[in-house]
Amino acid sequence: MDTKLTLLMKKRTIEKAKQYAKSHQTSVSQLVEKYFETVVNQERVELSGLGEITRKLMSGPAFGGSLSSKELIRNARAEKYL
Repeated sequence: MDTKLTLLMKKRTIEKAKQYAKSHQTSVSQLVEKYFETVVNQERVELSGLGEITRKLMSGPAFGGSLSSKELIRNARAEKYL
C-alpha cells in the first residue's frame, strides 16, 4: 500500500531530481523510495556484521535503561560467559 509523504527540500534540488527522474524514465517518488530502501538495507547489513555486545549497546536505553556503557558491557559479558 502506497502512502503519501511530504518532504521539504531546496527548490533547486527538487528541479534537479525531476530532471534526473525524467531522463531515467522514473518518478521522484520512485527515486526517493529506492534511496530509502537502500539506506534501510545497508543498515541491516552493517548491523548484521556487528557483534552481539555492540548491537545491544547500539539499541540504547531500551536495552539497558539508565545503565552506563560500561555496565552494559559488563552485563553482556556476564550473560555470554555464564
